[in-house]
Amino acid sequence: MVWLFGRLWGMLGPRRRGRWFLDGLKENVEVLTDAAGVPHVFADNLKDAYFVQGYVHARERAFQMELQRRVGQGRLAEIFGPQALPADRFLRKLGLWQRAIRLWPELDRDVQSLLMVYARGVNMGLRRLRPLECHLLGCTIEPWTALHSLMWTQVMAFDMGSNWEAEWVRWELTRKLGSEGARRHHLEQPYDLPTVSGAAAGSAMKDLWSDYQAAREVLDQWVNWGGGSNAWAVGPQRSATGRALLASDPHVLAKVPSTWYEVHLETPDLQLYGVSMPGVPGIVLGHNQHFAWGITNSYVDTQDLVLERIEGDKVLRPQGWLDLKKREERIQVRGAKPGLETILETDSGPILFHDVEGTAVSMRWTGFSGKDTTLRAWFRLLHCQSVKEAQQALHEWCNPVLNFVLADTQGNIGYQLAGKVPVRHESYGILPQAGWEEQGAWIDWVPPAELPSTYNPECGYVVSANHAPLPLDQSPFLGIDFCDGFRAQRITELLERDQLTLDDLACMQMDTVSLAARQGVKLLRRDFRDGWPGPQLAAELLAWDGDLRADSRPAALYQLLFLELVRLVYLPDLGEKLFLNWCGAPVSALGVLGGQAGRYVSFLLNDWEAAQDKDWPELVRQAWIRALEGATIQMGQDMRGWRWGRLHTFQPSHPLSVVPGLAPLLNAPLKELGGDVTTILQSAVAPQDPYTVKGWVPSYRLLVELGGTSRSILPTGQAGWVGDPGCFAHVEAYHSGRLHPSLVERAELERTRPERLILLARRLNSRV
Repeated sequence: MVWLFGRLWGMLGPRRRGRWFLDGLKENVEVLTDAAGVPHVFADNLKDAYFVQGYVHARERAFQMELQRRVGQGRLAEIFGPQALPADRFLRKLGLWQRAIRLWPELDRDVQSLLMVYARGVNMGLRRLRPLECHLLGCTIEPWTALHSLMWTQVMAFDMGSNWEAEWVRWELTRKLGSEGARRHHLEQPYDLPTVSGAAAGSAMKDLWSDYQAAREVLDQWVNWGGGSNAWAVGPQRSATGRALLASDPHVLAKVPSTWYEVHLETPDLQLYGVSMPGVPGIVLGHNQHFAWGITNSYVDTQDLVLERIEGDKVLRPQGWLDLKKREERIQVRGAKPGLETILETDSGPILFHDVEGTAVSMRWTGFSGKDTTLRAWFRLLHCQSVKEAQQALHEWCNPVLNFVLADTQGNIGYQLAGKVPVRHESYGILPQAGWEEQGAWIDWVPPAELPSTYNPECGYVVSANHAPLPLDQSPFLGIDFCDGFRAQRITELLERDQLTLDDLACMQMDTVSLAARQGVKLLRRDFRDGWPGPQLAAELLAWDGDLRADSRPAALYQLLFLELVRLVYLPDLGEKLFLNWCGAPVSALGVLGGQAGRYVSFLLNDWEAAQDKDWPELVRQAWIRALEGATIQMGQDMRGWRWGRLHTFQPSHPLSVVPGLAPLLNAPLKELGGDVTTILQSAVAPQDPYTVKGWVPSYRLLVELGGTSRSILPTGQAGWVGDPGCFAHVEAYHSGRLHPSLVERAELERTRPERLILLARRLNSRV
């Protein structure tokens, strides 16, 4: 019955064919929707193209955009009730909606105009539209404004730039274990950094974490984000066609509908193809007719926790007491009395926690500091015609700090780190600092020309996989919370050959070989002993090649053993709570432990390799016994059914699938998945939930041959209207590694017989 209802409701969804007037257009616009659900918008001018993009976004992703709006404004409790109040309180403290209001007058008029045009298109799309989610929640879709688009860019920037959680973990490590103990557990301090200690500061930090955890439990249910990614470019000397190639697959939290919306926008002067963010005009990554770009999160340190002393309406600084900014926020709560939140803000940023004793914690973030020209850089980027031009445009990029991998039709490839990177006063931002001391203060920004960049490297390729752009001891100092280099090393290994094609790059995106696992197997061979239980299984594991295919039995055994070994080595010292935080949850609604997800893999391998201070054969023996017991519990007595995919499953979920009976209608099909946090095919888990893939996965795969063809795929589908067959149209192709062609040529598109929607500008004496 649920399935039948869904199909019937899907028939009420957006129309993708026909002819009708659309108020607000200057000229008529054609929208051709191909078999992959991608709308191809053909307009005579850019404003009409963005207007129709807003219209299409609203028709396909209205509830997603409404949820995003409520996240940015801290208004989830209005529809979800008291359970969402902790999230709203935390989000109100961040003040990203207020930040958008302050930024608006500083935007270029051209940028303001594009955002307003897009918003008008959204509101035309929202007419007479009420998604099923709104019926279930009893809410309405509010009109969209340009400020909502600006706000969502700030939310995404905060999310992608979030590393303050890692500071908290390092604080707890230091507080619990002392400096030397923390170093033994990989508190990576390249320099000795004094920090404020004491009971008051420790209590404030603990209470901040408790508040945040309560907020995160809410946000993780409903918000569709995260942040990792792979991207690489291949120069003509390594390409089979003599053209530059580009591959990109951003990693975000897997939800329904997809974070991204694929779109083609074409005017007489511009041809854009790639993925967009519902709620914002333009495309985030993709290509125009001249160049292509991929994006990965940089994990550059752009957030610092600041310990504060407050007396009344004053905050202590080295030069004396300064005034605090104060505002009252009234939070509407469904089914309950409104909540009232007092928000305090220092010259550093918002106060996230404060107590009656005058102890507080605030946050510095580049997004809270000064003018933001990111949108100007973004819209410039969409029009660039070469790698050099793109690198220059990115000098105006502010937030978040991202890695851009670039390629153009002239055969050039390049890399650019882009964004505002703080210069600190006698500090590196690794641990919370005292606001009443000069140490830790931000005194300047790294000049854009000094940020890492590459142009046509001699090796013939560029790789970015969230690893450190520079060695930690090189200037400028960018942080320490980067992902390990396993994915980057594997990509580089596979690029060290000639005659590469898009098919080769497609195979690379599905690669499940773990260089970390290969290192682990070598160590197992060193420390494994004869006479242990399960000799046949042990022999299979010790001969394994490190390929984490879904159908691999040794891959399952290795993962079970490795996770048990992590627990045996680190849990006794850290305790359960700190251990789980130290390991890094694979996803967080407002960041991913500053890139720490999966870092326990390299931590353990390094300690294991050193083989100091521990009886590693005995630890391996205990882990092996536990792994065999776990395999039987998790996969049954019949060892023939043991495989990694049996444990490692992937199911994108809808925010409302927690409602009893709705999961079969709203969630994507459950699939077995290969890979892990160390493989190119990214599928991160963590010890607290070691098998269900909720975190980083390829949320979009893009392959481009500059001057030739391009291909792409989403993990679920384009549609966001419940019951629409397009919601899960890509699932099977995605899991098999197939991509659909990007039909940017009009004639090629027409041959596929797309659905045709003609939107007519309303003029005097117009006739249909």
